[in-house]
Amino acid sequence: MSNYLRIFILVILCFILNKSKSQECGFVPLEPIDSLLLLNVPGYEDNNKLLKILEKYGYHLPKDYFDSIDAKGKYKGKKLKLKDFKEKKDKNKNGRLVSVPSGQAYMIPIIVVVHQDNNGNNPSGYSDSDMFEGIQLMNMVFSDNGAPFHFYLQNISYISNSPYFSMPEGEEHEQYADGVYSVQGYVNIHVVNDFEKGIAGTALSTPSSTCFIKADRIRTNTLTHEIGHCMGLNHTHNGRCWSIFGSQDNEDCGDCKQESVSRIRRSNCLFKNGKKLCEINGDYLCDTPAEQNLSNIILSNTCDVVGYTQFGTDNWGARWTPQEFNIMGYANVRACRSEFTIGQVARMVGTIENTSLFIAYLEDEPELNGLTIVCDGLNQITYSLSYPNYIKYYSCKLRCNSY
Repeated sequence: MSNYLRIFILVILCFILNKSKSQECGFVPLEPIDSLLLLNVPGYEDNNKLLKILEKYGYHLPKDYFDSIDAKGKYKGKKLKLKDFKEKKDKNKNGRLVSVPSGQAYMIPIIVVVHQDNNGNNPSGYSDSDMFEGIQLMNMVFSDNGAPFHFYLQNISYISNSPYFSMPEGEEHEQYADGVYSVQGYVNIHVVNDFEKGIAGTALSTPSSTCFIKADRIRTNTLTHEIGHCMGLNHTHNGRCWSIFGSQDNEDCGDCKQESVSRIRRSNCLFKNGKKLCEINGDYLCDTPAEQNLSNIILSNTCDVVGYTQFGTDNWGARWTPQEFNIMGYANVRACRSEFTIGQVARMVGTIENTSLFIAYLEDEPELNGLTIVCDGLNQITYSLSYPNYIKYYSCKLRCNSY
């Protein structure tokens, strides 16, 4: 038997057996190619590089942040918020000195493409006002998590008699729709009525400048989830293993390709010996806990996991302890998803810096001028918003007792 035939048989066997917990079939034959494709992923193999990215935007975190994360994604037992590490500046507001965040943010334009049916009807439940509100809600999530991004709507176009009103199954249809209707240099959001494969939304790739979403999910965190993919984020249960049935989730992978619950466990596999598993597997981020797909995990109305005994264990016997609030997870109560980790924000910033997928203007953060306390019983309060003059549409929301 020739060496080429032996290699071919080994590749086929690894595809078939990879769904098992076999360390030998972490799909070693493709590892050099696979790793080469991942070299542009910010923080891959070394999450500490992400701290340097954040420092440029005024965020100064502990130098040992990624080295001191526990299995639940906490730093030395504490849950840190990125915005708590933002540099502050003093400013006079309404006659009193207050401390406000300093720094700049990326202004990112959005193009919306609405796919209509053959009678020119919009997807069920779609309205332009819903899109405005969906972008507002998304901006609030990014702001709450300290992310230096502000998305603004540049234009909405309508495609009558679109073949993608109901998106056919198969990535080739999404790729064709992107090639025909998307605008290069923008984040393109395609609004459809439904997907034949029964999903709520999808990004063309990770990262990407294009995503697709059902009209009735625009005002939910599904939109933020898909934009997270566009900006370089994987699912928190992302699997780096494959089988003849396609890519698998993290819990399906063998030892070489599975992200372990332990944040300090290192690989002893070919090409990756000595690397931390949380930096080379899963979503390549150590502050998002290793987890299984959460689609079938029961959450309470307060978003608490109903008994961790629902979870399986990793290949080393440790029980999964996921972040049920993470935007990029699959918590079955979708409303529970509201958080990005510090590492995820840094990954998105790094994606903007390292790619030219879409326009991103680095500007002083939009500033809202007015009373620092709202909902104080006054009938009317007027605010002004400072933002760059190239923005066509921009809006914001105020929440009670906040500024």
